[in-house]
Amino acid sequence: MTDENHATDTRPDLNAAAKAEEQAADKTRERIRHLPPEVGVVLLTIGVAGLVLPGPIGTPLVLAGGLVLAPRAFDGLERWVQRRFPSVHKHGRLHLDRFIDDFERRFGNAESRLRP
Repeated sequence: MTDENHATDTRPDLNAAAKAEEQAADKTRERIRHLPPEVGVVLLTIGVAGLVLPGPIGTPLVLAGGLVLAPRAFDGLERWVQRRFPSVHKHGRLHLDRFIDDFERRFGNAESRLRP
């Protein structure tokens, strides 16, 4: 097997992994959009503090808060971060999934409280 064939053989696995990551990101985006606006304000506030102070990562929280409060404005920025910094985006997405899971466990399913 040549190096060229080897690269071609692993390509479908990479495409499948990228497709799975995109589907997971879409699911997280949808979950974030269904959070109440008050949670968006809290995420944005903690995110800004996280940018200034050491500790929690601020960027994913700022993006999540922005997606809750202004989805059209922040969607392009969030997708740019996903394309430009895929590993950082994935880490932040997993962090936000854990946050939303905890939020739903404490306060009920966010999707059941859809905003009009």
